Amino acid sequence: MSYFDHYVPPELNEIVVDQKNLYAQQQMAKMPRLITKHACSEERKPVTVIEMKKFLGLILVTGIVRKAKLELY
Repeated sequence: MSYFDHYVPPELNEIVVDQKNLYAQQQMAKMPRLITKHACSEERKPVTVIEMKKFLGLILVTGIVRKAKLELY
């Protein structure tokens, strides 16, 4: 992730994570409680900067490296 860190300042990472967590919290407040077994639960943990970097890294890799199936990444 050194290239990513070189081009994206840590402050931007924190802003993205904070806004993502805020959005998730707002959406959960709107939802009725546990619609299905796959719905968000009360135990949802906030996303961390490390998790967001990993997610964005996967997005970048899947856009650059072509695989026959998603499972191959």
